Amino acid sequence: MRDDHASMIALDGVTKRFGQEVAVDDIHLSVGHGELCVLVGTSGCGKSTTLRMINRLIEHSAGEIRIEGQQIRSFNPDQLRRRIGYAIQNTGLFPHWSVARNIGLVPRLLKWPSTRIEARVEELMSMLDLDFEAFAGKYPAQLSGGQAQRVGVARALAADPDVLLMDEPFGALDPITRETLQEELLALQGRLKKTIVFVTHDMDEALKLADRIVVMQAGRIVQQGTPMDLLGRPADAYVESLLGGRDRGLKHASLMTVSARMRHDSAVGASDVEGVRNTDSLRDALSVMLWRKTAQLPVLDGGGGAYRYTALAGRDPGVARMRQVRRANWRLLLWSLLLLVVVVALPHLDTLMRLWLPAMGDVIYRRDSFLALLGNHIAIVAIAGVIATAIGVGAGIAVTRDWGRDFLPLVSQLASIGQTFPPVAVLALSVPALGFGTVPTIIALVLYGLLPIVRNTLAGLQGIDADVMEAAKGMGLSSMQRLWQVELPLASTILLAGIRTSVTINIATAAIGSTIGAKTLGDPLIAGIVNGNGAYIVQGAIVIALLALCVDSIFERVGCGLAAYDQG
Repeated sequence: MRDDHASMIALDGVTKRFGQEVAVDDIHLSVGHGELCVLVGTSGCGKSTTLRMINRLIEHSAGEIRIEGQQIRSFNPDQLRRRIGYAIQNTGLFPHWSVARNIGLVPRLLKWPSTRIEARVEELMSMLDLDFEAFAGKYPAQLSGGQAQRVGVARALAADPDVLLMDEPFGALDPITRETLQEELLALQGRLKKTIVFVTHDMDEALKLADRIVVMQAGRIVQQGTPMDLLGRPADAYVESLLGGRDRGLKHASLMTVSARMRHDSAVGASDVEGVRNTDSLRDALSVMLWRKTAQLPVLDGGGGAYRYTALAGRDPGVARMRQVRRANWRLLLWSLLLLVVVVALPHLDTLMRLWLPAMGDVIYRRDSFLALLGNHIAIVAIAGVIATAIGVGAGIAVTRDWGRDFLPLVSQLASIGQTFPPVAVLALSVPALGFGTVPTIIALVLYGLLPIVRNTLAGLQGIDADVMEAAKGMGLSSMQRLWQVELPLASTILLAGIRTSVTINIATAAIGSTIGAKTLGDPLIAGIVNGNGAYIVQGAIVIALLALCVDSIFERVGCGLAAYDQG
């Protein structure tokens, strides 16, 4: 094993236990400056655990891990991760951020000037064949798989880290895109000379990319060496099986170029058979020879132009979302105007109401101004909504943190009880302690509105893609930064749906506050019931229904804005 002066990364006797299970068992590994080291093995062999211990996403149980001679536990975990690039299989791109903002994450955390960040983003996008003007403003949902993975690699390189950790970054891609990105990674490594630890289960990928391959089995390193070392001298049957058994010769040929074996003493007419380039692999040349049934091939010089590749275009937002926004705007305008017209016009509709209800004596409710009742009703519902949202979202956040998970069942049960308990009963119990009026009404609405908010907060926070959260942690976002910049924005549409349900229900429920003296739109309803006046009931019900439709349209429009990043 190299000494620390020759090593960028050193693992010395590192073990990781999960309870009684040993996931990584006393491994010793040294990765040199500028080396591309590939950890390979079957699922569960400990390769990803080993990688994640390097940036402290997983804490090791025993041994030492050093970067440039310094123990990683001497660093703050978030600060450590900000100096290590991190790329994972499903990219972990933040779907609510543009491509440019995703790439610039770590430089922002390191407080780079905005001009420097923009220049670095543009440089990396150019380096990874992503046109800045075309892609900088796009969202991840608008990218193809290959484009998204390029953005993930660019993000990992953004702060120019010396160390880059890559956990099966190309594993979910189609073969053509995967091969293209492997070639691009090799080209980048040739230019940048980063120290890279790369995890894969694909031995062909390991042979193609690695300066050194580390084969793992059952948490231990069974062999490490150059690709040629492993192909020439596999340590045991397990390593040989990973190398493909009898296919080892072909894999060996894939690592050598035609230029290493071509002879200059033979000449074959280029027009006779298909030729190969001197930069092609011997495996490709053998394939052509077998297909053409020839023992010789002409070799062409490798300068004949670059390969081109295409990628499926990502989804474009098109006109569908714009139509959705326009429809929401029109509905909001319609219901708002209709509500205003009805509230203002009601006191002046005696003749119309008498034509509709000729048997009624007094057909217009005049004890209070409908406009004043509407304002009070909105204020009561809004205050209750703000309180219920603060409590519900706060409780949802608390019980999804590590320190609060034990309270998750209790919070869920209390929220359920709050909605199943009749609001009238809450009012009746509140009156002896709080008296009549607005306060007990607000308390009843808070209890009644908690369940959908708590339930949707939990659903939103627990439903965030695990890869996104791992990427956020791996890139060095603190726990509070992850909450405010990633979790809450991504959960916002589901959370908003819970608040929308809560407030819409409470617009109708608030009417019962009139039974204990709160001034709400329930006043005409109660007066109509007491006096047997259907006209009063109709007027109150119409205004409440229009208010509910108006508020629901407001939430719909806000939801369109929050979901703007989902460009599907």
